[in-house]
Amino acid sequence: YPEAPEREGSIRDMITPAYIRFNRLVTAFIGGIPAGICVSVGGAAYLSTDNRYIGALLFSVGLLAIITYKFSLYTGKVGLSFGKDAFFILELAAMWVGNLAGTMLFAGLLRGTRVGAEISAKAAVLALSKTSAPLPELFCLGAGCGICMYIAVTWSGEDSHPTAWNAVLVTLPVAVFSLSGYEHCIADMFYFLAAEALDAKAFAVLLIVTLGNTFGSLLMAGWRQILSTLRL
Repeated sequence: YPEAPEREGSIRDMITPAYIRFNRLVTAFIGGIPAGICVSVGGAAYLSTDNRYIGALLFSVGLLAIITYKFSLYTGKVGLSFGKDAFFILELAAMWVGNLAGTMLFAGLLRGTRVGAEISAKAAVLALSKTSAPLPELFCLGAGCGICMYIAVTWSGEDSHPTAWNAVLVTLPVAVFSLSGYEHCIADMFYFLAAEALDAKAFAVLLIVTLGNTFGSLLMAGWRQILSTLRL
């Protein structure tokens, strides 16, 4: 029976790549859930204060936690796409869905608390402003956020800086996009869910903002790649 080992090897060769891909998708989705929760924690803090400067500072706590614990945030990972295989696109999609699940979970938890009504009311005002905005405007504001997110993530990767300095480097770009009114697709997920306003129009807003975030991040990453090539 000389062919049996060959058949077993052939089956294993077919199953292993499929399992690895499946595992990558599951890992991206599961890692995306706590990232969505962290962004929601920051978003809730942002809505809880009337001082926009303090709110922008508090919002950055979510991204600091994501970077520290290596959770999977779509807006943080999409700018790192260069050099990845084509399957990474599906990982990003799974990550995005995981982020949505995380924001859904935290928004649901808040809804049953004493602070839920206040946050929901403020989120409703934000949600209305987003669904009323022209789609090209949302795309451009999303691109601005994508640029800031790329800066925050790449700055945080400088191992030569101490942890406290890393925190400053992450906080500054996040505060910039918060104060500038740029659109962050995962934060918007939380705002729509907290306001109980995630309908078809809101979902379209999320998709446009996601495209803007993607464009902004890839624009920065692409220019770095071009400059790196030219400097050779």
